Amino acid sequence: MANMPDTLDTKKEIDEYYKTGRKEINDKIKEEKKVKKVDKKKDGPTKRVKKVKVDEDGNVIEKIKKPPTEYQQFIRDTRSEVKEKYPELKNKEIFSKIAELWSKHKEDKINNTTKDSDSEIDDDKKDDDKKASKKEKVPQKTTKGVKTVPKTKSSS
Repeated sequence: MANMPDTLDTKKEIDEYYKTGRKEINDKIKEEKKVKKVDKKKDGPTKRVKKVKVDEDGNVIEKIKKPPTEYQQFIRDTRSEVKEKYPELKNKEIFSKIAELWSKHKEDKINNTTKDSDSEIDDDKKDDDKKASKKEKVPQKTTKGVKTVPKTKSSS
């Protein structure tokens, strides 16, 4: 407010002058922000640059990806086939269809194994029985992280 005119006599006039000055400054700032946003949109989205790890000699360290699992490979192979066969299905339905095909594929694979692996299948059945028995057990109710134990009648 160094350029304030001397003709302002009352406090009210000074306050009005100050308010209009602040308003002009705020409007300029808003316009500058709008211009910056427009410039950023013109440039397009910027991609993040991946950090490259370097060893002591300055050589780039490359990460080796894990090979895809059998299920992931199956999805990759059958997804296009299912999409062509059922073009009206949505992605979620396509994956459920692939899951059905996977379960059939898995069963066929198990049935095609030799008799030597029958003992392994028996072991799997035992494991399944254990898992089923664990599912049947009902967990105790909890309240705010504290287990509640049913009240028993005590002899007094």
